[in-house]
Amino acid sequence: MAESEKTARRTAKRTRCAIYTRKSSEEGLEQAFNSLDAQREACAAFILSQKHEGWTVLPTLYDDGGYSGGTMERPALKRLLADIQYHDQHGTADAERPVVIRPV
Repeated sequence: MAESEKTARRTAKRTRCAIYTRKSSEEGLEQAFNSLDAQREACAAFILSQKHEGWTVLPTLYDDGGYSGGTMERPALKRLLADIQYHDQHGTADAERPVVIRPV
């Protein structure tokens, strides 16, 4: 391994990534594997592909099944925003601002 690769691995900033999923209707959410699961799986795969950059997936689920994207009145979105604000205000050790990725 080249010295520059070793240095990059040692200095990669750890970035904890939150995954937020949403589906505007409740149709199909009762299935064992649904649209929210597929979104989460795609996001987790992308985050894993960035492991060399220090990205890791947070275990907390932020899923809004049955909520329209036309409103901010979504419970999981509110929890995610509150979690970000909490960590920003309290400077919690090792709690960077989560990166939210949603596949198109």
